[in-house]
Amino acid sequence: MDRKDLRIGDRVKYGDYVITVWSVGRESVMNDVDGVIPLDRLEPIYLSKELLLELGFKENIIEPTFYIHFNNGFVNTIEHEDGLWYVEIDNNIHESIGSTNIDSIHQLQHFVWDCLHQELKFI
Repeated sequence: MDRKDLRIGDRVKYGDYVITVWSVGRESVMNDVDGVIPLDRLEPIYLSKELLLELGFKENIIEPTFYIHFNNGFVNTIEHEDGLWYVEIDNNIHESIGSTNIDSIHQLQHFVWDCLHQELKFI
């Protein structure tokens, strides 16, 4: 992975492990599993319905979407057929703050933080 794509707190794959990035260096990251890991050994965790539920999202029974509410806004997601997820973030009065297409958890973490200053945590 490219170091520009990582932030402290990101969840990524390292072999069979899911790790949390503690710090990002020029060629490696510090993490909660094996200490220092080279960047080229890391992989993104691709979004799935199951992972969204683990992050606290709720499934909308009327539409094929997933959503989560924070004290300052809403995050709505819908899966495209090509593996991408469309994410739209609104404030509390349902004005759009931003929208984008993503495919991985760390991208979702970044977008939610950038728009709402909220961290997504596994429950």
